[in-house]
Amino acid sequence: MFDRYTKAPYSERTMKKIATILKRKSRAVPKKIQFEWELPDALVDQLTRDQADAAQTIKAAAVLDWVRTHKLSLRRGAELLQMPYRAFLELMAAHRVPSVDYEAGWLDREQQLFEGEGSAASA
Repeated sequence: MFDRYTKAPYSERTMKKIATILKRKSRAVPKKIQFEWELPDALVDQLTRDQADAAQTIKAAAVLDWVRTHKLSLRRGAELLQMPYRAFLELMAAHRVPSVDYEAGWLDREQQLFEGEGSAASA
């Protein structure tokens, strides 16, 4: 009883629908990972004088590695680094991270298929 009004209980089916709707609309709470890494001063000075810049560089390196190993999509990598997709593609190119991976021999198979279709069309 709430404010002297009795509310009718929801059916089990209705409660399942409500739970499904709430699950769809709720966003996952982001998790924050923090770690400390002791580096020699000479190395930090050689890399950069700004600690925030060093942290951003390390974060970018981790995201690029996750994209390279297919743990993250390209778009998700750009989101994590809070940069436009096109800028992320340029960052990947600068670090020689491929945006598309082809298995060994793919090009040869495609060329054989192409040449086979060309000779069949001319006959």
